[in-house]
Amino acid sequence: MKQKLPFLLACLFLVFSLGIKAQRGALVGYSPLYSMTVGEIKALLTDVPPSLVELALRNPDETAMVEAYGLLYYTIDAFYNPTLASGAVFLLEEVPADAPLAVYMHGTITSDMEAPSRLGGVESLLGWVLGADGYIGILPDYLGLGSSPLPNHPYSHSATEASASIDMIIATKQFLGITGKKDLLLSGYSQGGHAALAVQRELEQNYSAEFDVLINVAGSGAYCLSSIQRRYMLDHPDYARPGHIPYLVLGYKSVYPFFTTSLDNIFVEPYLSMFPELYDRTKPIGVIEDMLDVTYWTQMMNRRFLLDFKYNFFNPLNRALRDNDLVNWTPQNKLRLLYCSGDEIVAPNNTVAAWLTFWLRGAFNVLAFDLGDYLHTDCAIPALAITKILFDCNSPAHSCILNLGLKSTDQKPYMEELSYEDALSLLQSEEQDVLSEVSPELTLLTSTKENTLDRAVYIFPNPATTQINLTFDLRSDVQ
Repeated sequence: MKQKLPFLLACLFLVFSLGIKAQRGALVGYSPLYSMTVGEIKALLTDVPPSLVELALRNPDETAMVEAYGLLYYTIDAFYNPTLASGAVFLLEEVPADAPLAVYMHGTITSDMEAPSRLGGVESLLGWVLGADGYIGILPDYLGLGSSPLPNHPYSHSATEASASIDMIIATKQFLGITGKKDLLLSGYSQGGHAALAVQRELEQNYSAEFDVLINVAGSGAYCLSSIQRRYMLDHPDYARPGHIPYLVLGYKSVYPFFTTSLDNIFVEPYLSMFPELYDRTKPIGVIEDMLDVTYWTQMMNRRFLLDFKYNFFNPLNRALRDNDLVNWTPQNKLRLLYCSGDEIVAPNNTVAAWLTFWLRGAFNVLAFDLGDYLHTDCAIPALAITKILFDCNSPAHSCILNLGLKSTDQKPYMEELSYEDALSLLQSEEQDVLSEVSPELTLLTSTKENTLDRAVYIFPNPATTQINLTFDLRSDVQ
């Protein structure tokens, strides 16, 4: 391993002295962060089954050097004011001329040290893997994290997830001297899945002349915040991540002028007084939740606000959640939605409803896959491995593995494509008022409508005992 210079926060002060124009996507500065060989990267993947490592990291030259750089660049805040954001770029020392841009949006983090530009968190490993296999791996920090000067991260705010990520893609092109249109692959997990859909929507609506989105692989995102995820939270006061609630409220209050309700009318003591110390960008979510020490997230809430949130459509938190739903559009590019039916943090029906809504809108290039009954964190490893495989299958610069032997030790099912009938059955378990909030199309569902989608992945045997085989259909995943 070769240690390099840290990502200097001094760049923040140099910006103004150098007179750099505050243009979106303009590169302010960069710094080498670290470098590793492909062999050293493989040695770090100790928690990943060896069979998945072989499938996901395919560069045979274990001496090839992968470089990580921290980028600082201009973007905009929620009010369209210029601000700074940061992220990390991973690439081979000798970058292939045809290397595509591969973007990964990270999941929920609450401390700067977990940000990609600090090489924190296990998700940064995907950046190393992407770089090792000849991609230009781009991992944005988002606003309010890493080297961003903003005091708060606007958690699950789709507009700034998209702007900060797209502006980093533009800054990366400037960093590498890339001009013209470029192939782009998108991905993300958890909050990153939400961000990945926000980025695809924005790219398709406003950047189609600059980028060709080859595929978006989004995993376990809360795409239906105001309906499916909201109802799941209300039905589960013992929600496994209670620290997400204040994080969400604090972030939305920082970006929505209509969110005028004071914090002391939303939360109760002693929790309210703890928030400035807890959400100061120095503590991971697990530490925050240990300090909160609550059995039910509702313990933190003012009862009057909680009742208003439950029954008042115009409650400011409900309004903010609706503004960040990501199902009321029609994807034009290829989209693969991965999720796990055992997810206890992001309700699986977020993906089910998103897929069915897109399908009813005529987006037949969208497929959803149930990876098994894994919990949210456990679902990440197969989701990220499959993301990398789907990238390889959709990048002209890479080859696609069609027959995959993934060994299973727990006999859980793998990679089952969601069918129309299954989606309808799953969603009908929800109350009708929730379905009508997801999308108007869902109120028109009938049991006679047929699913005309061709399968993209064939699984055998199913259920598996010690090994399964996945066959990717080129007609649906590589064209």
